[in-house]
Amino acid sequence: MSRRSVWVCHLAAGVLTCAAYVVVPALHRGDGAPIALGLWALAGVCAGIAINRPRDRLPWICFACGIALFWLGVVDVTLAGDSGAGRPMPTLADILQLGAYAPVVAGLTIASRARAARTHAGSLVDALIITLGLSLVPAVLVIAPSVSHADLDAGTRVMLIGRALGDLLTLGATVRLALDGGRRSPALAILTASVVVMLGDDLATAVARLDGAVGAGVWLEAARFGFYLLWAAAALHPSMSRLSEPASTADERLTAGRLGLLAGATLIAPGFAIVDSAWRSHWDSLAAAAASAALFCLVVSRMAGLVRQRERAAARERALTAAGGLLVGASDPQEIAIAALQALAELGGDGAQARLCRLAGDGGRVLAIDDRGALVDWTVDQGVAALVGDRSAGASLSLPLYAREQLRLAQGDRVLRLELGAGAAG
Repeated sequence: MSRRSVWVCHLAAGVLTCAAYVVVPALHRGDGAPIALGLWALAGVCAGIAINRPRDRLPWICFACGIALFWLGVVDVTLAGDSGAGRPMPTLADILQLGAYAPVVAGLTIASRARAARTHAGSLVDALIITLGLSLVPAVLVIAPSVSHADLDAGTRVMLIGRALGDLLTLGATVRLALDGGRRSPALAILTASVVVMLGDDLATAVARLDGAVGAGVWLEAARFGFYLLWAAAALHPSMSRLSEPASTADERLTAGRLGLLAGATLIAPGFAIVDSAWRSHWDSLAAAAASAALFCLVVSRMAGLVRQRERAAARERALTAAGGLLVGASDPQEIAIAALQALAELGGDGAQARLCRLAGDGGRVLAIDDRGALVDWTVDQGVAALVGDRSAGASLSLPLYAREQLRLAQGDRVLRLELGAGAAG
């Protein structure tokens, strides 16, 4: 089997197994399924390291150690069975699973440092914004209730707060890994999805425990196994060997996805304020929180427009600088025309077509760079040449239908006349 086939088969079998665990009562009522599923995931991570042979194995070895500790905790809970219902907190399973965060966070941090060719202050600030915004969710739903809950014993309180803090460390390391300057790969996407599933499962389990639930429930157990299997799928994917490789060029652009993450993380705090005010019928506080959230969205939209404008100006400056270099080295009109065409194509962006009209005598010759980047030319008649070469017209000319057809222009295209020298316009 090819490496890709191994990954696909593992993921398909894992999805079917998790679905069967939820649907078939004999599986989630027995003791063997949780141990077998965790061992399967651990074996998948180890097999991925052996099959794909990444250059930097240390992060994946750390991940394997973390999953092994999580699995040993499952083994302890499964073997204890009903007899472990009255065990004092923290149990051995709690200690093992709490200790599993250390190698997981270490692996994520090692991979992030290897991926980033240099530290970017912008990416670091973005990661801090997203992490701090998302940390409000476990802080409000788990940490604060654990501190103030009167019926919790000291051991349970310590373990709930400890796992929530471990989740926050894992979240911060994952966000930093996803936003650094390294290569984007399917293995990174699967790894990020696995961490999201793990954090969601831990949050739901902690909330259920605060509400008095004894067990995790079938769906939460299936989500936990999904976290294991997704991590193994990331290790088995062929792109896992590129997880620690930096990108050839660092991408510091403010993309729509990154801007959405930043805005969403920042809106979590006013979102909690809005929900709390509505729940307590504090309408003045609700109006203030809603207005602040709306104002923040408007400010972000305005700043995004300014950033896009600055990026377009920088792109124009780069194109004009490159064109200036070509024009300085041009030795004949043909090279001047080609330099102008390349500058126009770069300024127009992807898919832009540039045409240069060089007037000569009674007719004119048009040079163009088509959508495939090839240089083409044809002759235009005297009427079109006169329209394009009319010095009394404005800088941007709207041509009649016959002139557009002659120059192969679309309905919305316009012609810009530029002076390239005595007797030449384009």
